[in-house]
Amino acid sequence: MDKQITDQIIAEAEHWFNMLGTEQGSYTQRRTFTDWYEQSLAHQKAYAQVAFVHEQGFDFSGIATETSSPPLALSTTPARPQNLSTGFWGKYSLRILSGGQYAAMGAAMFLIAILTTPYLTTDTLTEYATATGEIEQILLSDGSKIMLGAQSRVETVEFTDSERRVYMREGEAFFSIAHDKDRPFIVISDNTRIQVLGTQFNVNKSDGNLQVSLLEGSVEIIQAVEHRILPFVTTDQTVQLMPTQTIAIKDNKMQMSEPKTIEGMATWRIGQLTYNNMPFIDVVADMRRYTDKKISLADSSIGALPITATFASSRVESVIEELGHILPVFVKKTASGDYIIKKKQ
Repeated sequence: MDKQITDQIIAEAEHWFNMLGTEQGSYTQRRTFTDWYEQSLAHQKAYAQVAFVHEQGFDFSGIATETSSPPLALSTTPARPQNLSTGFWGKYSLRILSGGQYAAMGAAMFLIAILTTPYLTTDTLTEYATATGEIEQILLSDGSKIMLGAQSRVETVEFTDSERRVYMREGEAFFSIAHDKDRPFIVISDNTRIQVLGTQFNVNKSDGNLQVSLLEGSVEIIQAVEHRILPFVTTDQTVQLMPTQTIAIKDNKMQMSEPKTIEGMATWRIGQLTYNNMPFIDVVADMRRYTDKKISLADSSIGALPITATFASSRVESVIEELGHILPVFVKKTASGDYIIKKKQ
């Protein structure tokens, strides 16, 4: 069985380790990893072996690489030592391990098998998505409701006796959750988990940023920061929100915003977009969901400009054309009707 661990499999394992260890990894990426991991025991041993090598602090940077066919149609093949007899790699690796190292790697394999189990099952998902400017009301089997904003997407998992789960993929959604003390309702977005029993809250996800606003009840925000070596080992940061509070999550960092009035939260549900001292880049992210015209910022510094405004979502294009009266910017409309926003000189 050990001879099945070829150099190519090790290269594939190194690819997955590097990707999942340094990036959050999308749902699709993790499913692809699952397919690869479950193909054979050799794949599982190779992944454990790679994790063990990195855990021991070995540095293979600067070592010459060889080119081979890319695994699973991936565009690149990870670097590996040229001299296999001196590295923990391929079919030679298990032969050169000492007794203690072999035992440690065995323990690493056991740990990885346990930690990856939740990712080695594929949920049956039902997708709901909206087009530009469209808002849709979704009624779930437990009586909970989701109002899905423009250009937004969620996926639901068949509810079980122990939990109710929804994945927030992009855009904005307002959740009205039916109370069920035995089945917490969980909204998952990348490494963030929002857990409630019964409440009303708003979730906005755009450009890798997540914002959660609570209108009623209470929610627990759990941000999982992944381990540098083992991608499925996480440390949880937990914050509990109270009504009128909003929390923003960017680059795995949580930041609490100033409380708002209930009436001023999630106003998009009534066709109104409201911003109070909001970075312009976040406002643009919302605007893009209400128009089929492209909105481009010619200067990245424009995105940091704070803006306070309230306007109807149906007037997005008019508001863009009037931005020069609100911010130190110049708006150019192209022949195709798209917008380029430049900084005034």
